[in-house]
Amino acid sequence: MRLNSTLLPVMLPAFSILLFLLCLPVFALGQQDSAKSPKLAINAGFLMGGGSVLGADVEYMIPDSRWGAQVGAGLSSVSAGVTCHLKPRISSSFASIQYWYWQMWRPRSAIAVVGPLLAYRAPKYFQVGLGLSYALYHGTDIYASERYKYYWMFNIGAYFPK
Repeated sequence: MRLNSTLLPVMLPAFSILLFLLCLPVFALGQQDSAKSPKLAINAGFLMGGGSVLGADVEYMIPDSRWGAQVGAGLSSVSAGVTCHLKPRISSSFASIQYWYWQMWRPRSAIAVVGPLLAYRAPKYFQVGLGLSYALYHGTDIYASERYKYYWMFNIGAYFPK
């Protein structure tokens, strides 16, 4: 399979950010104090992991702050984001800037988007998010009439603090 050269400028920065954010929680796990609240959460559900039908995200919060990083993957998508929680707990609602890359297995029909997302988290397990994104890239197989500038971002599922 040969990669489309117009796709590389979008994919390389995305996968570099994704790799960095995936490594961040691994390096920080050894520095956590077990007496404090959890700083790591796994989210799974419908349209999680970058808008895939089924997907999952891993979120890590920086200790003693409201900021965190989130990376995810689904059946046909990847995502990365920076989160800002309303309270300094992983179980609180948050606002984030997200990057979603849809149709990663079919680069010619792929779409890359970035935008803000607001997520509500119930005290235990339930999570739902809604946002509006701007299209950065459209694959060559997407008809001009279907190349929108803005897309809705939505997800619903469960989160599990660790």
